[in-house]
Amino acid sequence: MNRIEVLILLALLSILPVRALTIAEVQFSSAPGPDGTWPSDREGETVSITGIVTATGYHDTRFFIQDTVGGWSGILIWDNSIQPDPGDQLAITGEVFEYNGHTEINPVSDYQLLAAGQPLPAVADLECGQVDSEEQWEGVLARLNDVSVTQAQDAYGQWWVDDGSGACEVDDVFFNLSGAGIDPQVGQNFTSITGIADYQHGNHAINPRFPEDLAADSTGFFLIARDTEIVLEQEATCWLECGELESSDEVSAYSIHFQLPVEVAALDEVVTEGSLSAGLYPQLTDLGGGEYSIILPEGPVLIGDLPLVGLSLEGLAPGIGQLDLLDGSLGGEAFGWMDDGSVYVVLPSESIGDTLTLIMRPLLNIPAIVTQGDVFEAWAEASPSSTDWSAAALRDGLRHELSVDSLHYDPDQQWWRLWLRTPTVGWMGMADLELSCNTVPCDTSWNAVQLLPELPDSYYFAQITDTHLPTHDYYDEPGALQDSSSMEDLRAVLADLAVINPAFVLLTGDVVNEGELEEFLHARYYTRTQRLLAECTVPLYVVSGNHDIGGWPETPLPAGAARYNWWRFFGWPRLDDPPAGAPARTQDYWFSYGDLHLVGMESYDNYDGFRQEIYGETSFTEDQLAWVEQAMTLAEPGQHKVLFYHFDFAQQLDLDALDVDLALWGHAHSNGGSLEGPPWALRTAQVTDHRCAFRLIRVTPQGLQPFATEYACAGDPLRVTWSGPNDGSLDSLTATVENDYPLEFPEAALHARLASGITEVAVVGGELLQLIQLPEYTLAELTFYVAAGSTQDVIVAAVDAGLQAPEVAISITSGLLTLVWNEVSGATYFRIEATDTYGESWIDISEDGTFEGNTWHTQLTGSHRWFRVIASN
Repeated sequence: MNRIEVLILLALLSILPVRALTIAEVQFSSAPGPDGTWPSDREGETVSITGIVTATGYHDTRFFIQDTVGGWSGILIWDNSIQPDPGDQLAITGEVFEYNGHTEINPVSDYQLLAAGQPLPAVADLECGQVDSEEQWEGVLARLNDVSVTQAQDAYGQWWVDDGSGACEVDDVFFNLSGAGIDPQVGQNFTSITGIADYQHGNHAINPRFPEDLAADSTGFFLIARDTEIVLEQEATCWLECGELESSDEVSAYSIHFQLPVEVAALDEVVTEGSLSAGLYPQLTDLGGGEYSIILPEGPVLIGDLPLVGLSLEGLAPGIGQLDLLDGSLGGEAFGWMDDGSVYVVLPSESIGDTLTLIMRPLLNIPAIVTQGDVFEAWAEASPSSTDWSAAALRDGLRHELSVDSLHYDPDQQWWRLWLRTPTVGWMGMADLELSCNTVPCDTSWNAVQLLPELPDSYYFAQITDTHLPTHDYYDEPGALQDSSSMEDLRAVLADLAVINPAFVLLTGDVVNEGELEEFLHARYYTRTQRLLAECTVPLYVVSGNHDIGGWPETPLPAGAARYNWWRFFGWPRLDDPPAGAPARTQDYWFSYGDLHLVGMESYDNYDGFRQEIYGETSFTEDQLAWVEQAMTLAEPGQHKVLFYHFDFAQQLDLDALDVDLALWGHAHSNGGSLEGPPWALRTAQVTDHRCAFRLIRVTPQGLQPFATEYACAGDPLRVTWSGPNDGSLDSLTATVENDYPLEFPEAALHARLASGITEVAVVGGELLQLIQLPEYTLAELTFYVAAGSTQDVIVAAVDAGLQAPEVAISITSGLLTLVWNEVSGATYFRIEATDTYGESWIDISEDGTFEGNTWHTQLTGSHRWFRVIASN
């Protein structure tokens, strides 16, 4: 056979159809795997199967199909693009894949809808022991009968039942039971539980598809306390429900004994309107310590499905408590089971922060640094037909129009890419970006752009990490929702960095303490964090950490809530379901600054198990590892490579192979790594817990030099004292800067607010960067040098147009102070000022002495030690 014949044979083989199999042929396992699970004998093969959809919504959009009744007849289809309905008959082609002991078809290469509305296969009646131990029922629609709850729901939504054959797990993968008002309690009986059997995290379980799959025991009465949300210092009703009562139940009296969470809520009164107790008079008794009883004596028969009675509760303190139903009876018969309710006391809702709509980059957390007259790139999410694009930079009521040099719609990314040019003259500094088009409302991204005259040759940049905003306490700890100590810690760091004036700051994760707390409890963690970060006076580059996006199973929200919050405020909402041309599901980015090539990576610990098939247990994904290799190759010749991330949880990064000059991370709340180098691999301590830590890295034409971590809270090491109120009420100010840090700051900065209308200032001890006329005051931005362990004074004062500063000579003879100054052209009068301590408030002492032409003299009295002459016209 020659070479051409071999190629023809291979081509023929490649177009042969995949043989159709039964699901049993795909699912069947003849031998256990090394980890004790039972992988399919056809693992890794591409197969074609046909089946009826029995359940949808497994881990968001995945589903199960089944082709007959009995063992091995069901299988999971791991695909989020088909989105079928129960009863659809599908033909599926794809690869047999094993994940965490679960057999699935992943990926799907082809599918066809054969028919809709088909009857589901008959439900298999199983015992708990079969579900718990027999592999053949994985993926099959099954039913447990006459079971009793042996363990209530844990933090992961898992609970256990037993029918006498042993206990098995029931899971909430398809829907949240608490959200549906279902909270199984130990001892509660169910006549049946229907669902899909699966295997996850070492356990077989049955997963109800919807509330109707849970059939509670109809014998005996029950009482449910509904979860109740109360706004702080307001009232809300917690309803106590017992299901529908019929006349045959002959219920005409009840008693309820309960415990109130007095740390968060108080009982105001019993509510009868809108309940079965309307028009009746239940007796409320305060038993002390938060215990109460409600008794309705014999009366008319209660009929209907309204709540039994309500409790009007007042919110005392933000937090969560439990309304504990202790015991009680209905119609003289003790409740068969009782279901406690959660009481959520939430803060009054504040307006939400800046969620991502049109602008996708630059952002507050991924800004753009651009020199005046240069171009920067913006990404926007809008319809491909969008037109009429315009942009502007905004600062303190000022506006720079930005020209749109070029733009195009990227069909792979499904984003617009715009190149925006800044003005060549005018004000500089941090600015918001405004962007608009004809299809999406105008959008503004806070603190997204920094305008500079040029990039410096020598500068600092800073790293901070683990801010845990707004508090390091967890939401269920007393006082957590009122605490803002972490915000105070970060403000202390930002205050020092505002003076040190680094070129930019890297924030390496655990930005917020609990990523779920935005809408939940009206806590607004992301909103509050975003507003605080917008106070940073230099560009701030942020990557996420485990507290930001990992999710906490203890927080009663669905898996993925933390990631969705990050995507709304800091990430990209498209990461939920990215386009085929941009399949990445993590937020990773790079940027250049002079001699630096900086790469930031998302990292996490996937605590709530969100989309484990994508994110796994911990970072990084394989896509991320491939991306960072490519990103490092984009460095220009001579650039230093800097990698920053929260933590390498699974030790996946090879810093040597990536040829990294400097790697920065946090997470451990301690410092680590050696300052000897390069290369450097450094861990930095936290901002939270009153550590106020930050690390500075010096960049010069000679290279990089990272320094040991410093602490802004340790004795207030960098202090600025103004000679008067820095609020725009004065025409001159002196700043005394005391630097106790062991580092010099050659590019230090100050922002002096002087009186409105000042057009020229004189600066002593520093240099004027720019003078900006704002609506309420004149802003003088200054730069100066301050040595390590030193004190530096910087004076800024208004200069009248056309006047020169007087040159003053001073003499003291026999206690007589004499000041003599030169002629100042245009001056009509002079003012003499003095102070006891240089840097403190100057006072006018002109009338304490005598003027004789350009001379002023007085007898020395008091403690004045510093004097100056001011010329005016």
